[in-house]
Amino acid sequence: MEVWLARRRLSLLVLWVHVCWAVSPWPGLVADENGTLHIQTPVAGAKVYFNGVDLLAKLARLESQLAYLNRTSATPAAPWSMPTAHVLNLGSIGPPKTFEVADLDGDNYPDIITADATSTIFWQRNLHNLTFAEPQYIDISTPGTVVKLVIADVNLDTNLDVFTVDSVGNVLLYVNLGLGSFGSRVPVSDSTGITEAAATDLNNDGLLDLVYASAVHSIIGWRRNSNGVSFAEDDYSIDSGALSVSSLALVDLDADGHIDIVSGNFQINGLRWSRNLDGNGSFAQAVSLTTNASAPTLVAIGDLDGDGWVDVLSASGFVNAIQWFRNLGHGSIDPAPRPIAHAGAAPQLTSLVVADLDSDGDLDVLSTLPNAETVAWYVNDGAGNFNTMRPLTTTLLDARNCRVSDLDLDQRPDVIASGSNPGELYWFHNTGWSST
Repeated sequence: MEVWLARRRLSLLVLWVHVCWAVSPWPGLVADENGTLHIQTPVAGAKVYFNGVDLLAKLARLESQLAYLNRTSATPAAPWSMPTAHVLNLGSIGPPKTFEVADLDGDNYPDIITADATSTIFWQRNLHNLTFAEPQYIDISTPGTVVKLVIADVNLDTNLDVFTVDSVGNVLLYVNLGLGSFGSRVPVSDSTGITEAAATDLNNDGLLDLVYASAVHSIIGWRRNSNGVSFAEDDYSIDSGALSVSSLALVDLDADGHIDIVSGNFQINGLRWSRNLDGNGSFAQAVSLTTNASAPTLVAIGDLDGDGWVDVLSASGFVNAIQWFRNLGHGSIDPAPRPIAHAGAAPQLTSLVVADLDSDGDLDVLSTLPNAETVAWYVNDGAGNFNTMRPLTTTLLDARNCRVSDLDLDQRPDVIASGSNPGELYWFHNTGWSST
């Protein structure tokens, strides 16, 4: 019955998309000799919205749900057991402070980029056989301890570059010259107090700008990318009243085609929304989305209930809770929190990741719990309810960070995590995890 319903919903949505396209005066919409409709756009990753709903994302979700139902109905899932933790030797003497996963050498396989406690940044090439090469160093003596890595193609040469934020508030850029060979550090900002950063094109010039937050100065701002490798000295304000801002997320919250900023403010239990007015770098005065966010130290985004609108998640390492807030449409957020993990169930959590780990079409939540030495997977039932927690491990000393990436390109998202053990990361191979 569930399979039939999923197929029915998918067929109706496909018909809905075709009708919407047929009756809409959509630029670049053409029909070929077979009667097939095409949208022609030079923009990579372009989306199709109807009344604010991302139709292509909706279709992809329904297709994933149908595939999951077909798979699980044919072969009942085995009871959950924790996967093997594979050790990735970093070849460094200090414990990893932070890391990211991205393809630095252009071979389509995700590599590992790490910053450790000895002010060293390095990356390790994915060898395509579930192993990684020896470290290749990007910088062996950063001005301060790196606390944040941002991976982005800043100069649009198809090579992913690396931003770093360090413990004294410097933002540095390392340009990827090709095949993972990096040039010398380029200062981007020395605004003391910067604790969070991200990269996106805010002024519609095709170049990725730097978005930053400072908890010390309670501000969110951005710095313009001038020519791909250098940044303007002037800072533009996004939110000058971001009291105790702890984290930020880039998201088109109102589905108007412009990237907005959502931030967490832990001292006031708040989430704030800075709306991008025109796609040219102008922002409306920030508004409060909720003051019920329980001292948020982490913010993430994702459509948790499958209604086509991007919801907002917050997590707190102070009160040990994960919550989400439903987007009712066009950026109108229900201020009432919906629990994912309660106090006591999420001891001193330190990371928050949204991903579909069981490939059932629903976004799940992943976090690290240092006091419990646990990497925790909170399973989404499809309606935004998280009644099940699956531990990936309960023995990772001081579990600090986690990321999700398909390391072996088998269409299943794997999990990478760090703890306090010097010179080691841990990764968990997804062999077809089931939420049952």
